[in-house]
Amino acid sequence: MKQRLLNNWNIPRVLWLVLGVAVLAPSVQNHEVVGIVMGGYFILMSIMGWGCNAKNGCCGSSCSCDSSKGRQ
Repeated sequence: MKQRLLNNWNIPRVLWLVLGVAVLAPSVQNHEVVGIVMGGYFILMSIMGWGCNAKNGCCGSSCSCDSSKGRQ
């Protein structure tokens, strides 16, 4: 968990964090539940390394999946 939080920060991950804070801050001030949920999700996505830019996201280390795999 500590490794995930402290390592492998890249530009998309930082942008998700900035976007999350930009959505969350005014949403908390205005008591907008949808904005709080969206901002929280963006922040969690960046902190936890979720999404396509994650190291082990999608199909291994890349998001281009071979659609023929798994078909018989």
